[in-house]
Amino acid sequence: MKNSTFLSNIKVNQRGFSLIELMISIAIVGIIIVTLAAVFERSGRLYTTQNVSAALQEEVRAAVEIMARDMRMAAYDPINTGDFEIKTANATHLHFTVDRNDNGNLDNTGFPNCERISFRFSAAQQALQIICGESTGAQDIQQLIGGVNTDTIVTALSFDYRDFQNNSTSFIQDIRSAVITLTAQAPAGRDGMIERSYTTWVDFRNAGPNALNN
Repeated sequence: MKNSTFLSNIKVNQRGFSLIELMISIAIVGIIIVTLAAVFERSGRLYTTQNVSAALQEEVRAAVEIMARDMRMAAYDPINTGDFEIKTANATHLHFTVDRNDNGNLDNTGFPNCERISFRFSAAQQALQIICGESTGAQDIQQLIGGVNTDTIVTALSFDYRDFQNNSTSFIQDIRSAVITLTAQAPAGRDGMIERSYTTWVDFRNAGPNALNN
């Protein structure tokens, strides 16, 4: 009798999960897996967005700084020939000349020593372009940032020209500085396109002394 009772207890203690318990366990595990997958997916998207955002911001900032560097030399005329000036200045297009080699001649040299420099926004190319030799038979157009065949596209470029009292002006002879704003977009995976802008102020160091010659 004792052996029979002992074997009966063993059979009872070895009973497995019921179907309901098994289904509940599977459901709990499924919820955990779905939750973890969502967390990892969101983390991956955030990582991608942050990386693209940082890279785009740096690309926009670098393009603006290149413009600012050359714009500070606009109308540089060390021997006062009167041939170096701001030629075109509107909201999306700036064209100027600079005597880089101090020889008093407007030389048709190419990049990086170009003496006829232009920056303009091309809506067709979705790019900020830098041009050497505009209005000559040998102009060289390069994309400074953006382009239809690149991931980055430029959506806006704005030059806000200021006079010596820091008031906005559209008269070339009154220009002493400018505020540049550049806006671009880049794809960030499932988050779609992200947009970044960069703004800086530039002093036309040579515009004042040469204003009478313009």
